Parts: sequence; structure tokens; C-alpha cells
Amino acid sequence: MIQSITSVHAKMIAALLLTFQLLSGCAQQLQPQKTDSAAPQTEAVQIQASDSDAPATRAVSEAQEVTAPSVPDKIETVTPAAETASEAQTETALSVPDENEAEAAAEAQTETEASVSGESEAEAAGAERQDGFEWETDDPENCNLSSETINGLNDRFARTEITSSVIVKDGVIVNEYYKDGYDAESTFPIHSCSKSITSAILGIALDEGLIADPDEPITAYFPELSRSDSAWKKEITIRHLLTHTSGLRSTEDRWYEWRAASDWLEDVLDGPIYYKPGTVFDYSTGNTHLLSAIVQKAAGETLYEYGKARLFDRIGMESIRCGTDAQGISDGGNGFTLTARDMARFGLLYLNRGKWEGEQIVSEDWIDESTTTQFDNTNRADYGYQWWVRSFGGHPACFAQGHGCQFIFVVPDLDLVVTFTSNYHDNSRAGDYWQYVTEIVEHAGRS
Repeated sequence: MIQSITSVHAKMIAALLLTFQLLSGCAQQLQPQKTDSAAPQTEAVQIQASDSDAPATRAVSEAQEVTAPSVPDKIETVTPAAETASEAQTETALSVPDENEAEAAAEAQTETEASVSGESEAEAAGAERQDGFEWETDDPENCNLSSETINGLNDRFARTEITSSVIVKDGVIVNEYYKDGYDAESTFPIHSCSKSITSAILGIALDEGLIADPDEPITAYFPELSRSDSAWKKEITIRHLLTHTSGLRSTEDRWYEWRAASDWLEDVLDGPIYYKPGTVFDYSTGNTHLLSAIVQKAAGETLYEYGKARLFDRIGMESIRCGTDAQGISDGGNGFTLTARDMARFGLLYLNRGKWEGEQIVSEDWIDESTTTQFDNTNRADYGYQWWVRSFGGHPACFAQGHGCQFIFVVPDLDLVVTFTSNYHDNSRAGDYWQYVTEIVEHAGRS
């Protein structure tokens, strides 16, 4: 019996030893698995952190727009490294600063936040969504436009840095071009095209009586100017800001310096004034930023929030976002991002003289004044209220233009709207786009 017990004990001891060996082997296998899983996680966190601070503006995904709507509105510069980003980043928006700003927005805009209000706030402010409108498409010939011309242009677009183009004729989309990696959901920073949107919002504020008159002195909104030693500064009106004839020092030839300033308004208002207001055209995003601040002071909410309720939601511009300065003032001169189709919506609104689906969104008078020459700038094109004015192929037109060749062209007598977004770093190719539009109108007829 003692032998039996001993045998049992020996078997138990052997089993325990085997179990111990098995457990030791499992522990050794588990250790490297923990290391492997942690490494990519750490790497991913590092990549995310780097992306959020990188000097490249991106169109955010739908998920990002819900969780962090401020990200797409940072206006930053695309570096050569950013241009060679992986195919996974094909939703990257064009990051080129505005007009003569060179490529300077990156460092100064890293603290920019989007002023995006919630849907409930917009609805509380009286927004009414016009969901009845949906884009229709048709063949160019059915709208008196040459398919041969359009197809030839698309082939040429593919050899350029054009990332999108939408052509609307007689109220329908007859051509929609996107470079590989972009589509109808992609959003793009439109840079100085933002100025034309700001003009529309300010026109609505005038229509509603929040702003008295375009000839109102801006001392009503910036009383500190009343204490200025400069008599000229006291003469500046809203109209002078709209036409870039304020005489104030321009922000365009010192873009980095201005965007790096802690207070953009203070920088503009406290700076020198070089010309008597109303006498010299001197393009400046600073003028438009003052307009944005005036709307905010008059409406009690940011330009973006006010525009969302009275304009964007009412015509279905769902993709539009806007950055702000450090004080929370909408970057109305440079900060809007949106899809190519929403650019076309805005152009169509102006084509229809401010009317959308039977409702007057912006008054006809304001549309007409904005797109009529207010200052003869014979060097390239004339200027209205934050809109450029010239003819193409003998057809009067107005257009919004942003740095890096972003455009919204409106040709009323042909019922034509043409938009472009591009990934250039300057405006040296702007003449090419004027030629594209000229070719389109020369092969177009009115239905």
C-alpha cells in the first residue's frame, strides 16, 4: 500500500512539473505579443499627433467633422513633403494661402479654430433648410454647350494641378471633373473666394437693417479710430473696405507677419494709412477681416454663424466651414472650405440674382451692386464689392478668385457657372483659367 501511495505521489509530482513547464512556456510566448501590439499603437499615436500639427490643410472625413469641426478650417501651407503624401491622404485639401499671400498661412494659423455652430443654434436663429433642391445632370449639348470642347478641357485639366471643376449650364451640372483621389464629397480651402461669400453675408445684414448703410463710417464699430491722430482713418467707410480702397496698409505683402499677430484687427487698425480713403485700390485681406468683425458686432454672432442661419443652410451649403482668428472672429477673407458643388451653389445663387427656389436670400440690389464695377482696376480686372468684374469672350461676368487658382465664375447672359479648385502655390497660372472660361463661352449658347 505504501508503494501504491508513493506511485500516486510520483505521478502527481510529475503532472505538477509538466503543468509548471507548460505555464512557463505560455508566459514566454505572451511576453513578445504584448510588445508587438504596443509598438504600432504607440506609432499610430505619434502619427496622429504629428498630423494634427503638420503644415498641411486637409479636408476632414465625415467622422472628423462630427467630432472636431475645427480641423479643416486651418489654413496652412502645403510643403513638398506634404505633396508626396501617401494615397491614403487623397482627401487632403489644397493648402495655399490667399491672393498675394505667398504660401504663408501655416505657422500663423496653427491656433485657428473653426467657428461652427450646432444645427439647433442655426434653427433657433431662423434657418430654414431648402432640402427640395437637388442637383440634376445633363449632357452639354442639351444645354447648348459643346461636348467636344468640354471633353478637350477635361483632358487638359488632367495634365494640370486642377483638382476639381464643376460646370453648371441652365441650372444643371453638365460637367464635373475631379482629379484622382478627389470626388464630390471632397472639401477645399477656397482662400480669397471667401471674400465674395463675406460680401453676400454682409449684404444680408444690410437687408435686415443690422448695418445702416455701406457709407457708414467704421468708427461706429471701432470707436478707437475716433481717437486716432489720423483724419483719414476717421473717414473710412464700409464701402471703402468692400472695394479695398480704405487706404490702410495692406496685409498681402506682409502675410506672415500679420497672421502671426496676436490680434489681427489691432494690427490692421493700429497700422499706418497710406492713402486717402476712396482714392487708391490696394487689395488687402485685412479689409475683409474688418468686414467680418463688423458683421459680428452688428449681429451678435460670428460671420459664419450668422451666414449659416441666413445663407448656407437655406441653400443647402452643408459642407461649408470657416476658421477664426485668436479672438474668435471668422476668417472671412481667407478661411472658408467647402465642396466644389457647394461652390457651384453659391455661384448659382448669384446667377439667379440672390433668389433660391423662389425665395430671395440676398437682395437683387446687393447682387447687382456687388458684381458691378465699383473701382476701375485696369491692370487686370475691375472690382465690385469683393467680386472681380470683367468680360470673357464678350460676355460680362463676375468671379471670385483665391490664391493658388481657386475660382467661381458667373456668366449671367449664358446662364453659366464654372468653378475650379487647384493645388498651385501662386496665381501665375490664373490666365489659363480665364482662357478655359473664354473657350467655354465661345462654344456656348443661351437656351
